[in-house]
Amino acid sequence: MVEAFIKFNRNKPNNYGKTHHEVMTAFIGDMASSLSEYGSSNGYSIPFTYYKDLSWAGLLGTPTFKFLYPQYLNSTDATNNPQNRNPNFIRVNNVIASEQNNSKLIYTFPNGTTYTSNPKGRQVGNSNSCN
Repeated sequence: MVEAFIKFNRNKPNNYGKTHHEVMTAFIGDMASSLSEYGSSNGYSIPFTYYKDLSWAGLLGTPTFKFLYPQYLNSTDATNNPQNRNPNFIRVNNVIASEQNNSKLIYTFPNGTTYTSNPKGRQVGNSNSCN
């Protein structure tokens, strides 16, 4: 929906990028609020940041996500140090992947620190509803 809005406004003034980022950020915030309310009503006590991260699912390839969460903070790392990824990029991607795959994910940075993402929801199956 946001991408359609941007295509519609393609020939508008040069503040297109700013508008796109503002609309997408508001959309993510609204999605995160809805997820947070749903989670709270089902007994989950999860930081809002987690819900924001989940809200990026399906939007990881958008220009806004790439702008707000570049894979590398230093562009030369893509070639010279490919494991030195932006911690926020790793966090968002791993939160989404751990929930989608219902699995624990661990990422080790070059300095030895690790980021671990564990799924918070219940696995959907024959005996579990989507709640």
